Amino acid sequence: MAKKPLQIKFGTDGWRAIIDREFNSDNLQRCALGVAKLLKDGGISEKGVVVGYDTRLNSKESAQQVAEIISNDGIKVYLSENPVPTPVVSFNVVKHNVAAGIVITASHNSSIWNGFKFKSANGTSASVEVINKLESYINESPDSLHTNNQAQVKKPAPIHTVNFSQGYIDDINESLNLSMIRQSGLKIAVDSMHGAGSGYISTLLSGNETRVLEIRNNPNPNFPDMQQPEPIAPNLKPLRDFVKSEKADVGLALDGDADRLGILDEKGEFLSTLNTFSLLCLHMLDTKNLRGPIIKSITQSSMIDHLAKCYNIEIFQTPVGFKFIGPLLSKHNALAGGEESGGYAFRGNIPERDGIFSGLLFLEMMVMTGKSPSKLLKWLFSKVGEHHYDRIDIPLADNQVPLLKEILVEKASGKIGDLKVTKVDYSLENGVFISLEKGYWALIRPSGTEPLVRIYCEADTKSRTTQILINLKNILNIKD
Repeated sequence: MAKKPLQIKFGTDGWRAIIDREFNSDNLQRCALGVAKLLKDGGISEKGVVVGYDTRLNSKESAQQVAEIISNDGIKVYLSENPVPTPVVSFNVVKHNVAAGIVITASHNSSIWNGFKFKSANGTSASVEVINKLESYINESPDSLHTNNQAQVKKPAPIHTVNFSQGYIDDINESLNLSMIRQSGLKIAVDSMHGAGSGYISTLLSGNETRVLEIRNNPNPNFPDMQQPEPIAPNLKPLRDFVKSEKADVGLALDGDADRLGILDEKGEFLSTLNTFSLLCLHMLDTKNLRGPIIKSITQSSMIDHLAKCYNIEIFQTPVGFKFIGPLLSKHNALAGGEESGGYAFRGNIPERDGIFSGLLFLEMMVMTGKSPSKLLKWLFSKVGEHHYDRIDIPLADNQVPLLKEILVEKASGKIGDLKVTKVDYSLENGVFISLEKGYWALIRPSGTEPLVRIYCEADTKSRTTQILINLKNILNIKD
């Protein structure tokens, strides 16, 4: 009996799988054919597709395979000549006015993973409706999908191998006041985490008083000395040590495909992703005096709500995943959009997460205010009150997921730590949101990209946040 094909499911950002197991040539072919069918059925295939890839094992070869399959379906392809960040691919979707973009990347996942991201015509993550349709095409019978796609194709369309980077660099130069940063004399430490973002910030800021010192800037698909190329505190010890030894003014870290940003202050202390996004929004609203809605995921900071009241702007809240945030950025001409993962987007750039642009925006904030990162954080807290955030990730089998809500329905009431529970929202598709007194919160949800359960919390002190996380882990009785 023939083995049933894997049901390919896109998570919060694309499809990801283990290299040489589920991530294989057959499943890549299905994904590529599904994209071709989606574009043909939508009547937009003549515009073509952009294909890029990161520094992971076999990413280049996988991108070439995808490009050839789509070309053989009569759809022209612009293929990156080198590994590039995901935001660079998104920029080239817009630049070349194509119907869609594909990125071969597993983003921040560990080295054993690779993946397939799909971008819409405006460069952002495709909407839930589009992804659902794409999944249905991918999961058709492979033989019938191939036959239907090839029915009227007479000859392959061209594959154009293109330098994706230069146009992106030129656009960033026009979008931000980089000359001010170049002349500031800052000493900036950058950790590219052996990923596709290597060299971009140093290239953009070269040629004046500012110094950019880069570590882990050689591509390495094994991502040594880290759990995974995710710019969070446990993975940034080399950057922390480097900031201290070089007496750098700030440390910037990019994830494997450079769509996420992590920041260390001048003392080597990690700024949480919620603090970072709140600071960047404060910069847009106060220093730059801009106005517009902010889109935030449910895991983003309540500080954003405080800023919205201070500056009289509207907030839109979404589930986790940029496939929810991205479409709203364009629809509402939003000022900013961000999620807890360290992925942020801002007006003036593509409506997609961009760790490089976000890092430069933070540097602009430092120069325009004349404040160090630690002083910027004090300024933020003076406006919205002190907030501290943390997250723990625990391995979780798929069959344990349905038990989470059952346990929490029974036990998540009364108090968590020493804060009163004011509301528990069980209506989320995959998680449980716990509202605490004083506007603080916790969330328990399975990851959309890895076999983990994530427990999030934001409260007014580090110790309280840590205690709430421990209490929730004990309630769930999950062993790590």
